[in-house]
Amino acid sequence: MYANALQSNTKLSEEEIKKLLENGAKYANENDLNLGQGLAKNQAVDQDMILYVTIKQNGKNIMAPMLYLSKETIGNNEIKSNLTGKTGVDINTQSFNSLLGGIASEGQININAGNEINLQSSNLNAQNINLSANNVNIDTVLGIDEKGSYNSIKKERLKQIMLLILIR
Repeated sequence: MYANALQSNTKLSEEEIKKLLENGAKYANENDLNLGQGLAKNQAVDQDMILYVTIKQNGKNIMAPMLYLSKETIGNNEIKSNLTGKTGVDINTQSFNSLLGGIASEGQININAGNEINLQSSNLNAQNINLSANNVNIDTVLGIDEKGSYNSIKKERLKQIMLLILIR
């Protein structure tokens, strides 16, 4: 349901948002959560949902939507592909999305995107890494581990001697 939104920053449809809110309301009622209360570290979810949680913004408490994903959704959206090049890896594209992927080279990694580069919990390992795009997003996907703790699904790593990020 959410694969496209997770992998390409597309917006969810009204129906998808409504379903996520309904799942959140049902979960909150069944588990006695108060409005503004998020999940505790040991509360794994079986369904994707949105809960409104209280966060601090500029010193004030505000309500913000928090998307919680089930292990199944996270697993279904894993892209377990890797690119490896002995002396280098060059990628030229309009948009580049990597979710839980890896790129490695003993030499250089060049990713040139006309629009954007999205690296979500992805590993880049090379002597030199060059990222060039109008927009570069590097973040970590969070999930709940078997102990009930929030952790990155796979730590975001950029391992190199020199990193150059060009945002046009």
